[in-house]
Amino acid sequence: NQVGLDYETVVNKLAAVDTKFAVSSKDLIEGISRSASVAQEAGVSFDELTALITTLQEKTARGGAVIGNALKTIFQRVQTTENLDYIRNLGIAVNDVSGDILPATTIIKKLADEFQNLDSATRKGLLIKIGGGFQIDKLAALLNDISSANGTFNRSLTQSTNAGNQGFQK
Repeated sequence: NQVGLDYETVVNKLAAVDTKFAVSSKDLIEGISRSASVAQEAGVSFDELTALITTLQEKTARGGAVIGNALKTIFQRVQTTENLDYIRNLGIAVNDVSGDILPATTIIKKLADEFQNLDSATRKGLLIKIGGGFQIDKLAALLNDISSANGTFNRSLTQSTNAGNQGFQK
């Protein structure tokens, strides 16, 4: 158990999201299994990872394995030295007050907040740098959703964070 959560808690979180959003526990598990180790290294919490998978499932209708691989790529690419410099040059902070690199989800949220303010060429360049050749559509879907308070990401994050005993009820 890499995330320090017990089995019951994980089941409750997955079931809570499964019942409220267009994502199955199977897709969540596949997405998590493909991306968890990289997500953990990038400072992404279990609830955030669940919310990211849910968002991409609803926005792209891709399976959990594809989404997990996409997130693995995005997490790796958003925290490379070259891409962190690129993001800094856009005027987006990527370090905390002590100088440490922010968690990947925090950086992605900051990118999402600024994405629509960028010119078209810069938006395309950002998608290519962070999404790579094959994950551009998934990154674009995340950036378009994450900045919305009512978006799938924020709603599913709340659902996972506040999960009670939905797993056993289901």
